[in-house]
Amino acid sequence: MVATLVAVQATVLGVIGEIIGSPFRFNSDDVRADLKDEIKKNKAIIYTYAWSPFSTSALDALKNYDVTVIELGFEWFLMGPTESETRVALQEITGSTALPKLFVNGQYQGGYSTDGPSGNGIVGLQKNGQLDKILKKKVVKRGKMGKR
Repeated sequence: MVATLVAVQATVLGVIGEIIGSPFRFNSDDVRADLKDEIKKNKAIIYTYAWSPFSTSALDALKNYDVTVIELGFEWFLMGPTESETRVALQEITGSTALPKLFVNGQYQGGYSTDGPSGNGIVGLQKNGQLDKILKKKVVKRGKMGKR
Protein backbone atom coordinates (compact mmCIF):
# COMPACT_ATOMS: atom_id res chain seq x y z
CA MET A 1 0.00 0.00 0.00
CA VAL A 2 2.72 2.49 0.99
CA ALA A 3 4.81 1.60 -2.08
CA THR A 4 1.79 2.36 -4.28
CA LEU A 5 1.22 5.68 -2.51
CA VAL A 6 4.89 6.61 -2.98
CA ALA A 7 4.72 5.82 -6.70
CA VAL A 8 1.47 7.79 -7.13
CA GLN A 9 2.95 10.76 -5.25
CA ALA A 10 6.03 10.79 -7.49
CA THR A 11 3.90 10.49 -10.64
CA VAL A 12 1.51 13.28 -9.63
CA LEU A 13 4.38 15.59 -8.68
CA GLY A 14 6.08 14.74 -11.98
CA VAL A 15 2.94 15.69 -13.93
CA ILE A 16 2.64 18.93 -11.95
CA GLY A 17 6.30 19.59 -12.74
CA GLU A 18 5.63 19.17 -16.45
CA ILE A 19 2.72 21.60 -16.27
CA ILE A 20 4.41 24.22 -14.09
CA GLY A 21 7.94 23.73 -15.38
CA SER A 22 11.21 24.29 -13.54
CA PRO A 23 12.11 23.91 -10.72
CA PHE A 24 9.52 21.12 -10.47
CA ARG A 25 10.49 19.30 -13.66
CA PHE A 26 12.67 16.21 -13.44
CA ASN A 27 13.66 13.18 -15.47
CA SER A 28 13.13 9.89 -13.64
CA ASP A 29 16.07 8.24 -15.43
CA ASP A 30 18.33 11.10 -14.34
CA VAL A 31 17.10 10.78 -10.75
CA ARG A 32 17.98 7.07 -10.73
CA ALA A 33 21.36 7.66 -12.36
CA ASP A 34 22.17 10.42 -9.86
CA LEU A 35 21.10 8.20 -6.95
CA LYS A 36 23.28 5.30 -8.11
CA ASP A 37 26.19 7.70 -8.63
CA GLU A 38 25.79 9.17 -5.12
CA ILE A 39 25.70 5.72 -3.56
CA LYS A 40 28.76 4.66 -5.55
CA LYS A 41 30.94 7.75 -4.97
CA ASN A 42 30.30 8.11 -1.22
CA LYS A 43 31.89 5.55 1.09
CA ALA A 44 28.95 6.00 3.45
CA ILE A 45 25.70 7.80 2.67
CA ILE A 46 22.36 7.99 4.44
CA TYR A 47 19.03 9.23 3.08
CA THR A 48 16.76 10.82 5.69
CA TYR A 49 13.74 13.02 6.46
CA ALA A 50 14.15 16.09 8.64
CA TRP A 51 11.10 15.42 10.84
CA SER A 52 11.48 11.67 11.18
CA PRO A 53 12.30 10.40 14.68
CA PHE A 54 13.91 7.33 13.07
CA SER A 55 16.13 9.54 10.90
CA THR A 56 17.04 11.66 13.93
CA SER A 57 17.97 8.54 15.93
CA ALA A 58 19.97 7.14 13.01
CA LEU A 59 21.92 10.38 12.62
CA ASP A 60 22.61 10.38 16.35
CA ALA A 61 23.97 6.82 16.11
CA LEU A 62 26.19 7.87 13.19
CA LYS A 63 27.38 11.23 14.57
CA ASN A 64 30.94 10.01 15.19
CA TYR A 65 31.33 8.57 11.71
CA ASP A 66 32.14 10.12 8.35
CA VAL A 67 28.77 9.73 6.61
CA THR A 68 27.27 11.89 3.85
CA VAL A 69 23.71 12.90 4.76
CA ILE A 70 21.09 13.49 2.06
CA GLU A 71 17.87 14.93 3.43
CA LEU A 72 14.84 14.33 1.21
CA GLY A 73 12.62 16.98 2.77
CA PHE A 74 10.77 17.29 6.04
CA GLU A 75 8.55 14.21 5.72
CA TRP A 76 7.12 12.04 2.94
CA PHE A 77 4.05 14.22 2.41
CA LEU A 78 6.17 17.39 2.10
CA MET A 79 8.60 16.14 -0.54
CA GLY A 80 9.24 17.80 -3.87
CA PRO A 81 9.03 15.88 -7.15
CA THR A 82 12.72 14.96 -7.38
CA GLU A 83 12.79 13.83 -3.75
CA SER A 84 9.62 11.75 -4.28
CA GLU A 85 11.15 10.07 -7.31
CA THR A 86 14.35 9.46 -5.32
CA ARG A 87 12.27 7.70 -2.67
CA VAL A 88 10.70 5.50 -5.37
CA ALA A 89 14.18 4.69 -6.71
CA LEU A 90 15.41 3.85 -3.18
CA GLN A 91 12.44 1.52 -2.78
CA GLU A 92 13.37 -0.20 -6.05
CA ILE A 93 16.90 -0.79 -4.73
CA THR A 94 16.03 -1.80 -1.16
CA GLY A 95 12.48 -3.13 -1.29
CA SER A 96 11.27 -0.65 1.33
CA THR A 97 9.91 2.91 1.19
CA ALA A 98 10.86 3.78 4.78
CA LEU A 99 13.66 6.21 5.58
CA PRO A 100 16.40 6.43 6.74
CA LYS A 101 18.49 4.24 4.42
CA LEU A 102 22.23 3.71 4.97
CA PHE A 103 24.62 2.56 2.24
CA VAL A 104 28.28 1.72 2.89
CA ASN A 105 30.63 0.95 -0.01
CA GLY A 106 27.61 0.78 -2.29
CA GLN A 107 25.87 -1.86 -0.18
CA TYR A 108 22.56 -1.28 1.57
CA GLN A 109 23.06 -1.63 5.33
CA GLY A 110 19.45 -1.04 6.39
CA GLY A 111 17.29 1.59 7.96
CA TYR A 112 17.31 2.65 11.58
CA SER A 113 16.23 -0.68 13.06
CA THR A 114 15.25 -2.84 10.08
CA ASP A 115 16.72 -4.45 6.97
CA GLY A 116 20.33 -4.82 5.93
CA PRO A 117 22.74 -7.69 6.63
CA SER A 118 21.99 -7.74 10.36
CA GLY A 119 18.25 -7.60 9.79
CA ASN A 120 18.17 -4.85 12.38
CA GLY A 121 19.63 -1.93 10.41
CA ILE A 122 21.86 0.63 12.07
CA VAL A 123 20.78 -0.46 15.56
CA GLY A 124 21.84 -4.03 14.81
CA LEU A 125 25.16 -2.93 13.35
CA GLN A 126 25.79 -0.80 16.42
CA LYS A 127 24.90 -3.59 18.87
CA ASN A 128 27.12 -6.19 17.20
CA GLY A 129 30.07 -3.79 16.78
CA GLN A 130 29.92 -3.70 12.98
CA LEU A 131 29.54 0.09 12.69
CA ASP A 132 33.12 0.53 13.89
CA LYS A 133 34.30 -2.02 11.33
CA ILE A 134 32.49 -0.67 8.27
CA LEU A 135 32.52 3.09 8.90
CA LYS A 136 35.37 5.55 9.17
CA LYS A 137 35.49 7.67 12.30
CA LYS A 138 35.35 11.43 11.81
CA VAL A 139 38.76 13.05 11.86
CA VAL A 140 39.31 15.67 14.53
CA LYS A 141 41.73 18.24 13.17
CA ARG A 142 43.86 20.12 15.61
CA GLY A 143 45.62 23.32 14.75
CA LYS A 144 47.76 25.94 16.40
CA MET A 145 46.86 29.54 16.93
CA GLY A 146 48.74 31.96 14.75
CA LYS A 147 51.39 34.23 16.25
CA ARG A 148 50.08 37.54 17.50
